[in-house]
Amino acid sequence: MALYFSNTPNLTNVKENELMYKDTNGDLKGTGVFVQDNMIVSTKDLEIPPNTLHLGDNIELHENGGFIENTTNTLNKRYLLLDYENSNAGTSKPIYYPREELETNVVIQSDNGTIMNNVSEIDITPTQDEEISRVYFDLVGPVTNFKIKLEVNGKDVAYYPSKNAWNDNTVAGYNRNNGVASIDLDPHFSFLTAYNIKIHIKADNDITLNGNGTIPYLAVDRQKISKLEVVTEEQQLLSNTHYVNQGKNDIQDAINSSSYRDIIYVAQGLYDGLDVNINNKNELAIVCPLVAGAPSTQINNRALNITNSLRIKMGNLRVEKLTTISGGTGRHYFNNMNFLGGLTIGNESNFIILQECEFAGTVTINADFAGILYCINCNFAGTNIINNSTPQQVIITQCTNLPLTLSNVYLGGLNSFTNMASRLDVSSIYINGVNINDIFQVK
Repeated sequence: MALYFSNTPNLTNVKENELMYKDTNGDLKGTGVFVQDNMIVSTKDLEIPPNTLHLGDNIELHENGGFIENTTNTLNKRYLLLDYENSNAGTSKPIYYPREELETNVVIQSDNGTIMNNVSEIDITPTQDEEISRVYFDLVGPVTNFKIKLEVNGKDVAYYPSKNAWNDNTVAGYNRNNGVASIDLDPHFSFLTAYNIKIHIKADNDITLNGNGTIPYLAVDRQKISKLEVVTEEQQLLSNTHYVNQGKNDIQDAINSSSYRDIIYVAQGLYDGLDVNINNKNELAIVCPLVAGAPSTQINNRALNITNSLRIKMGNLRVEKLTTISGGTGRHYFNNMNFLGGLTIGNESNFIILQECEFAGTVTINADFAGILYCINCNFAGTNIINNSTPQQVIITQCTNLPLTLSNVYLGGLNSFTNMASRLDVSSIYINGVNINDIFQVK
């Protein structure tokens, strides 16, 4: 195919292998797009309209107020690409920006009935991050060929209906009657708190808007935007929260990375490895799930050592080897634990509570224990209890299967031994203010 011209064309502004176009004056100019080795290439200054890059018939890529968005036509759904901030300090974690449900016709600049003549600019200072899909103006009179340009932080960034329409008055804009008129923003635009936004408007006639005398009326359809980090399974999903999954990471890893008042959630499974050590931790909680009402998470073939710590809380965990608690200031709480290798309590200075726990090894309380051990609703399964402190420091209540050799402890409430016998360690029992020892005298 050949091109024929009645006059010799001026190709001064066209480079070799550059695709051309004819402007409104009939002159040929270069597009900045070249054909090279049977490929179409462009300079870095190539500018693509914000919503006209199509990948086949299904995918559209477009700009959305500083974000890259793609639309799948078959599903009619829009997706934002993950955002990484890159700086001299390195690349940040990926960020995604979830949108809330669409709110329609939300007034962001009110109207008190003041007529504002010849309006060409509207300044916006966003108070929250939001995606805008439609704007509303309160027109005093009709407008023809109405157009919008958005300026952000001093840079022109978006045009409606198009950049070509803004720059070329022969390309049609919007026609709107008087009253509240809406303009769809396609593509959508994001009003972020980091933006200083100026809305430029123009039409074939003067634009007169209702407003408050200083700022014209403006309403929007919006979706609020929040900012969240994308994390892996090994990373925290919530602030001060750690997750442990069998085969992915270990309980000890989570303990080592924990800090004050953190919570560690441990998934069901067997966790092998070296002994688990909790040292110099303050208000740490370790929580495991129950399966059919019983603990299903086990520290397998390893011991548990808690040292120099305060307010350690654990629930629903099986420990196969010996558990040792020493050197701390106590106030620990253990619920529904299975101490399969026994329990040794050393020089703790405050109380320790064991509630609804089970034992399959000797429970030893050392002489240097300075606190009080409370055992509540526990099943001792006949295991030996060796108390080297005073009886008043080991209080057992509502427990079952206590060993027959039990001594040097204080039994309160209803407890039962392996032979189903019960014992209550009190010097006096009062009923309605009467000491029953005075009623039932040994004769």
